[in-house]
Amino acid sequence: ITWRPMAVRRSSWMRSATAVEAAATGSPQSWAGADPMRAYPVGDFAALARALADGPVVVLDVSRSGEWDAAHVSGSLKIPLDDLPGRIGEVPGGEVWVHRQSGYRASVAASLLDAAGRDVVLIDDHFARAQESDITTAAPDLAAPA
Repeated sequence: ITWRPMAVRRSSWMRSATAVEAAATGSPQSWAGADPMRAYPVGDFAALARALADGPVVVLDVSRSGEWDAAHVSGSLKIPLDDLPGRIGEVPGGEVWVHRQSGYRASVAASLLDAAGRDVVLIDDHFARAQESDITTAAPDLAAPA
């Protein structure tokens, strides 16, 4: 990886914070070198509904407690993303579908599980679409974005 500093600026809203911006150059394959590239499947809540209809799968929610209390897929396993590296062994075997609200934390969790050799699917979808896909949630009625 080649890092090229682009700018340093002091945030006006945080007196002591300094943000360093940088950019990586090259392709992902050049970053990996001799290591093989890896990928895992990405689906949405409609795909999860189909998978659940075919048989049991593990649904992992990587939310924090307050988020979990507000809304989650019924029957999902909650392990906050910050705790996941030390708790991967608690995730049951089989295919694991990972989600959280908008997807950033879920993508990090999916990468951790994939690196640990787990069969993982990232749910890249807005949580409100879970209800539209007939997935049972512990949540108030949510409207999906247009």
